[in-house]
Amino acid sequence: MVKKKTKSSKKGRRRALKEDVHATTSLPPAVEGQLRCFLRVSVSKIVWLTARPPDTTHVRLRWWGEITEGSLFRPLDVKNPQKAATRTVARFPVRCGPKQFAAYLNDILLNLEAGDFYLLSI
Repeated sequence: MVKKKTKSSKKGRRRALKEDVHATTSLPPAVEGQLRCFLRVSVSKIVWLTARPPDTTHVRLRWWGEITEGSLFRPLDVKNPQKAATRTVARFPVRCGPKQFAAYLNDILLNLEAGDFYLLSI
């Protein structure tokens, strides 16, 4: 009886994004509980619509209810593609169930619609 060699299939394998941005909080902030899953956030590039974009670009992600300074991303600037180090991926631990997390994200959207957000230049 001849045994067939099995080929290792690389189909379906996705290249994992390495987390290079420090996640400053778990989600929702100030909620204690068991770890349920992770939310991966990626800010990979910035596309400016203005003729004169700033020299350096940072994106600060601060979750609703977070008391820290937030996570700082350094995406690739398409109009100014310097060889500076980019930091584009963060992984946030989620400490609630899917219904509660969906309600938290919905509350964020309601606050955004109410104009409760800030755009700051660094």
